[in-house]
Amino acid sequence: MYASLLPLCGHRDMRGSRERSIPMKVALEGGNGTATQRSTRWNNDGEPLSRDINLNRIEIFREVATSGSFTKAALKLRQPKSRVSRNISALEAELGVRLIHRSSRHFRLTEAGEIFYLRMQGLMEQVHEAINELTEKTHEVSGPIRLCVAEDIGQFLMRRICRDFLKLHPGVQVDLHLSNDHVDLIGGSFDLAVRVGRLKDSSILQRKLGETYLILAASPGFLRERGGLPKEPVDLTGLPFLGFSGFGSFQQWLLLINGGEERQLQVNSLFLSNDLLVLKSMVMEGMGLAWLPEFLMKDELQSGSLVHVFRGWTSQSLPIQIVLPPQRDIPLRIKSFVEFVAAALQKEFRGGEPLGRDR
Repeated sequence: MYASLLPLCGHRDMRGSRERSIPMKVALEGGNGTATQRSTRWNNDGEPLSRDINLNRIEIFREVATSGSFTKAALKLRQPKSRVSRNISALEAELGVRLIHRSSRHFRLTEAGEIFYLRMQGLMEQVHEAINELTEKTHEVSGPIRLCVAEDIGQFLMRRICRDFLKLHPGVQVDLHLSNDHVDLIGGSFDLAVRVGRLKDSSILQRKLGETYLILAASPGFLRERGGLPKEPVDLTGLPFLGFSGFGSFQQWLLLINGGEERQLQVNSLFLSNDLLVLKSMVMEGMGLAWLPEFLMKDELQSGSLVHVFRGWTSQSLPIQIVLPPQRDIPLRIKSFVEFVAAALQKEFRGGEPLGRDR
């Protein structure tokens, strides 16, 4: 967060003079009901003392108040819960007022805490904006980026994209995780993820990169051994099938779409894997048919080393998106990385769009 300090009222004289405290007074000034707070401390000569309060602690308080929980705030801030609690206690000591009533079961802001939160909310937004503007003007992209990507996209595309981005911005460090699960972005401390499929969380930020389709694929040798291309989906009954374990068990139902026509096809897998690249390799070796993303086989389909069985028949469209956790300000390094990834992946997929909130 911030190493800079914000001068507020109330500070112990470092020369050792005693101080006396006057409790915080809360007033509503003017006719618009604007809440203000005053906290003043005086030395024994009757002179007001000043205090420097760390912006980090105010930001931590704001996150705790927004989250309504020390645990959630600690996850968002990527800090131990004990450190968050210590910072809140230190801020309360510096201000000389309790901001949060807390126990093992209950959490609520005090009256002073609510007013302080409302006042700091707007001020800290301005601080964020000022820092971002200053950072962007320097054009220095640096710092860590932690992302989670579906395994097929990660192995097939993201390795090259990360390599090129790091060459362009040597001050960046990338932490790439591959997973077909929809991980918790906040709980996993991820800055962003690339996901395939429709989103259920309406609070996250998302940018559609395009869409892909699943198609039935087989090797030419496999089809020759079985008398050529099947003519109808029903002709697949009994043929060896290689299934993705994320779609279910050995017995799976596939929905094939061709324009307005739909067919449901039941298949019995002789092999399951949660790795689409493993399935692709086994299809190329003639082990059976598989229901795979079109982009994963683009070169093989063009060269003829793999064949699209039932050309024109695909799954429903699957959106491919960059997603980010809810946040007030997106750091420059994340903005730059999102734009770089979007530009690279939109060459692979159709129908991209700007970053926005999921609807």
